[in-house]
Amino acid sequence: MKRLTCILVAGTAFLVFGALAESAAQEPEFKFTPEVESMLRLQVFLDRAGYGPGKIDGKDGQFTRTAREIYERVHGPVPEQELKADAATPDAGTEGSLALTKYVVTKADAALVGELPEKPEDQAGREWLPYASLVEAVAEKFHCDEKFFRQLNGGKAEALKEGDEVLVPNVEPFDVNAVKTVAPGHAMPQGEVKTLVKILSSNNMLEVVQGDKIAAAFPVTIGSTETGTPTGTWTIKGMERFPKFRRDEKMLKEGERSGKFLMIPPGPNNDVGVIWIELDRKGLGIHGTKLPDSIGRSESHGCIRLANWDVLRLAGLVKSGVKVEVK
Repeated sequence: MKRLTCILVAGTAFLVFGALAESAAQEPEFKFTPEVESMLRLQVFLDRAGYGPGKIDGKDGQFTRTAREIYERVHGPVPEQELKADAATPDAGTEGSLALTKYVVTKADAALVGELPEKPEDQAGREWLPYASLVEAVAEKFHCDEKFFRQLNGGKAEALKEGDEVLVPNVEPFDVNAVKTVAPGHAMPQGEVKTLVKILSSNNMLEVVQGDKIAAAFPVTIGSTETGTPTGTWTIKGMERFPKFRRDEKMLKEGERSGKFLMIPPGPNNDVGVIWIELDRKGLGIHGTKLPDSIGRSESHGCIRLANWDVLRLAGLVKSGVKVEVK
């Protein structure tokens, strides 16, 4: 995998790539235990409540713990009935999980999949960067870790096709096509309630504050120690749906713009994801990613990166003029 560096120049996103270390440790064989069920139910509950736990994988992790802490700070303890795994779950298998639902792969899902060139020069000749597989498309649709999706569905995932019935986390589906028509701020409160976005480097979370309440929170990746996200208060200038980015080798290597570049097309596999939220600080924006696994595990050079499903939700909670505090 790669570390992403993003720079915005004249409304166009730039990406710089660096190494991202991956653990080579072999994971144990997957078993759908009561512990997995309980954690899965917590992640689904938090996701549906608007406090994103990151990719859903049935594992205890820092983002799940942080999302729970924020939820409970606002609403009080998560109800026990939302977390308790049914004693029969292991015998019933994944079919018995209350946190999962059955989903039939649609023609619209299949239409989002296509050939995805690996080299930037080959990508530049395309109009769209689709999902590379139905597994990728359906897993992202349900905010799900791809490996976990495969574990839930066994061999069926290896040859997934339109019409197949699969098990997925019971969350509000992410609809790529909804990006085309999303209205900035459509979910903001009416009246005099002030909205503020807080981005906290201490826990890699973005909080949407409405009045004195944290209405939503999402995991993010922010700047590295070398090129950190600038602290301060910024203002949202606008939003771009399905952004392109201008790939300039001199910019990538030396930080200077040249006349030799590739214009990389939009799509769910665009490196800045499906939405770019522009701030009034040059080179600073909030955007999606083609690599949801990278959230919280890699570094961004200045920008704030979310999973595509979370940046779409964020787009409905903010609009031009909303302040963004980076701490």
